[in-house]
Amino acid sequence: MNEQKLPRVVAVAAPSGGLPREKAFAGIRALEGLGMEVRVAPHVFAGDPELPYLSAPVAERVEDLHRIWCDETVEAVWCLRGGYGAAQLLPLLDWELLRRRKLPVIGFSDVTALHWAMTNRGAGTPVAAPMIGRMADAVHDAYVMEQLAAAFVPAPAGGRPVAPEGGQRWGVLRPGKVAGRPLVGNLAVAASLCGTGYLPSARGRIVVLEDLNEAVYRVDRYLTQLEQNGFFEGCAAVLFGGFLNCGDPGELEVLFRRALNWTTGPVGTGFPFSHGERIGSFSFEQEIRVDLE
Repeated sequence: MNEQKLPRVVAVAAPSGGLPREKAFAGIRALEGLGMEVRVAPHVFAGDPELPYLSAPVAERVEDLHRIWCDETVEAVWCLRGGYGAAQLLPLLDWELLRRRKLPVIGFSDVTALHWAMTNRGAGTPVAAPMIGRMADAVHDAYVMEQLAAAFVPAPAGGRPVAPEGGQRWGVLRPGKVAGRPLVGNLAVAASLCGTGYLPSARGRIVVLEDLNEAVYRVDRYLTQLEQNGFFEGCAAVLFGGFLNCGDPGELEVLFRRALNWTTGPVGTGFPFSHGERIGSFSFEQEIRVDLE
């Protein structure tokens, strides 16, 4: 991996949940080992005295993001972890400020709320990728690090090719070839944006969804909510990543086949993104190319 592809000065923010300092600094040291200068936002370890699942009160989390955005020397924001809380920031963020820079924001899971709102508002550059809490292990996995580096370079003509991880094959529900910008997110978090004004358009995008620890009927509920909000209208493809511990695979496939009604493009499973340890990394502004055979 060419480490020069990765940002050199990064700031750590915690828009959602917190982490014990030991685990957080293990991830920070991993980034420093790649040659990065890592700056930790002031309230990352503040905690919320009333709601311990949050990294800090919402005003402090917003303040951290604004502070980072105003620092022109910072090349990327690296989110600490998921959990819950990113959606609370959305009505309080200065979107005019965030539109001034295409600053990458790295994360996934609950960070989907921030990523998709950024897409809706044309702010920054969402990058679906491992967060600080995973980086101590990720730096030792060649596949994960190659995927991460690839998200920070211009895509080749026709888009960056994407295939299932580890030589596995696509689960093809409708075959086809497609190229376009991805819209990657956690299904439950994405559905929670319906009716908020922060749900982005999927028109022309390759929609990628994943989830963790959800019963099949809840997956059904989230997909139905997005469908009834017209979210899938005009999308180029619908691809499903990992649905870890989400019930019977056969029942899930029944739900996924409903996507055949939402797009004329390819539909499939096996996209290399999930809550698993070996995940890909995808910039929302970088075209990808998928060939479902």
